[in-house]
Order: sequence, then structure tokens, then C-alpha cells
Amino acid sequence: MKKFHQLFIFYIIVLIVTFFVINILDVKEIMSIINYFMGISFMSLGLLKLFSLREFVNHHKKYDILSKKCFPYSYIYPFIEIGFGVWFLFFYENIYVYFLVLIVLLINFISNIIVIKNKNNLQCACISSKFLFNFDKYLLLENIIMLLMILYMLTMFLPQGNLENNIVPHNMNM
Repeated sequence: MKKFHQLFIFYIIVLIVTFFVINILDVKEIMSIINYFMGISFMSLGLLKLFSLREFVNHHKKYDILSKKCFPYSYIYPFIEIGFGVWFLFFYENIYVYFLVLIVLLINFISNIIVIKNKNNLQCACISSKFLFNFDKYLLLENIIMLLMILYMLTMFLPQGNLENNIVPHNMNM
């Protein structure tokens, strides 16, 4: 648990920033709050990885199932996270982006399960290569929380049944 205080502090900071953003914009809808939280999370995680991209890639390719098959994926992964963050922060709900996020999060989750199951002594560069963590129940918990948020967003979006107009602007009260 000692090593995970950095992960805990990271998410506390993300929650604080999210709290300020939603209060400044007077956001009340749960979908918008989750969008802001996920946007700030993805943007922050992607940017932190860019500070030491080469080191991140060296760690990521050891455990990520897609990076093992497609090495360039490790190089573009931080940009994928930044792209998701930008999309979430620009106040649009898009079912296709939600499905892409779900796929990326499932790849991460499966990769983590495999490492834990095989008892590999690998470290996760999930924040960046400067903050390495052993694969553990705390990382699984973080993955599960992110998966639950994106699944919630999908379940809230799908009942609308309007896939032709799949991009819906957030309600922004400024």
C-alpha cells in the first residue's frame, strides 16, 4: 500500500480539480461530472507519460497485451489518453468515443489480470515511468472504477436509441 499513496494522491488532485471545474461551471448533471473527471484524469495521465515517453514505452511493452503484438501502440498510448481527455473536456458525449475508451480500458484491465495471475514481477507505469507500481489489487480497483464509469456513461447514452445523432453537447451553464 505504501507505494500506492502516489496513485491515491494523483486521484485526490484530479477530484479536487474536477470539483473546482464543476463548481465554477455550475455543473449538476452526473454525466457531465463524470466526463470532467475522466477528461482531467486522461489528460493528466497522458501528459505525465510524455515527460519520459521512452521510459514509459520500455515498461508498457512488457505488460500490455496490445503493445506486445504492436510495439508502436506504447508510443501512441499517451496520445490516445490525451485525445480521450480532450474529447471529454470539450463537453461532448459520443457513443463511439465511449466504446473506444471501453476497449482501451478493457485492454488495460486484461493486461493487469494476466500480470497478476502469472505473478510476474513487473511494474506498471500507469501514471508515468517516474511513478512505478507493482501490479496489485489497488491497480485493479482503479481499472474497475474507470470501467464502471465508462459503462455507466454507455448505459445512460444507449437508452436514447438515437445513434444517428451520436454526438450530444454537454449542458454548460456559463
